[in-house]
Amino acid sequence: MSATDWQHFGDDFTDDVGFLRQLVSAISTDIQSDPKRTYIAGSSDGGRPAHRAGVELSDLIAAIGDVGGSLFQDTSVTIPPARASTSVLILHGDADAYCGKPLDASQDQTFDYWVGGQADGCSRIDPVMPLCDPEGNLTSVVTKHGQSCSAGTAVTLYRLTGARHAWYGTLLNVPGQVAFNPDLGATTGITTNDVIWIFLRRSSQTLSALANTRAKCAGVELRTRTS
Repeated sequence: MSATDWQHFGDDFTDDVGFLRQLVSAISTDIQSDPKRTYIAGSSDGGRPAHRAGVELSDLIAAIGDVGGSLFQDTSVTIPPARASTSVLILHGDADAYCGKPLDASQDQTFDYWVGGQADGCSRIDPVMPLCDPEGNLTSVVTKHGQSCSAGTAVTLYRLTGARHAWYGTLLNVPGQVAFNPDLGATTGITTNDVIWIFLRRSSQTLSALANTRAKCAGVELRTRTS
């Protein structure tokens, strides 16, 4: 999803969520796709509807990726509870409304929604320090994780130092370069595309492993009851 006027929290001019629900359902039926490998990713005004899809279509998708977006763009909007748990990856430049604007959600608000009880209910936040202080200044936190979340999901935010409102094609782990995060490497990916894909793929692997574990436990329980 690219930057355009898609429906997001703060803009209901058209029913893009309904369109995406039909699209995902149609594609899933046609190609028999695995729901644990269905993702939505977007940038800017494509990132905001990715968040909305994560809330309202989380019964159909496994994970979302957002570059330069936010949870909402209207402070009067009430964000409903997510339909189901879904993994969330956020990459956002700290020179791009990182700490929020009068109508635009900050990255703290966005992250806190996803790790909270209305969404993924993560029991471990690392680190617990906020991304911005009460005055809207950046803190020292450059990477933040929501862990031990419901249904095996995870929430991760990478702050891109010096980055503005763009999808950067350069390496993101080069010190001194615009769009830099020191925690990116071989295991996470070092380009925007790779960071997103590795996170989404890992989310599916986690969900599959969890489903297999539950199936094995159910089998043990069934054998125990019938023996």
